[in-house]
Amino acid sequence: MKFLKYVSLIMAFVVMSGCSSQFQQATQVDDKAVIQLLGSLEGYALSIDGQPIPLTNVESFTLNGELATQFSVSSGTHVVELVKAGQTMVKRKIYVSNGNVFEVRIP
Repeated sequence: MKFLKYVSLIMAFVVMSGCSSQFQQATQVDDKAVIQLLGSLEGYALSIDGQPIPLTNVESFTLNGELATQFSVSSGTHVVELVKAGQTMVKRKIYVSNGNVFEVRIP
């Protein structure tokens, strides 16, 4: 009977030590910031921080029934400007931090 207790105790120790050694914690930090435009960009000219952004090959997707387009930017303050037919429709100064998405609705 004592022998059976010792064997059971040793087996439990082996199982527990094997399980605990396989656990590893990893932290992943998303180091990009994103400006997301909601709506159609058709007919608009976009600039970020005064630099024109070509809209010819941008990929858009549907998000909650709306057209969305994302642009990766560095974290910090940015000026987003949307111009249509020579008229400024949106001009916003925004702050985007790493791992965050700032949404701008297109009129």
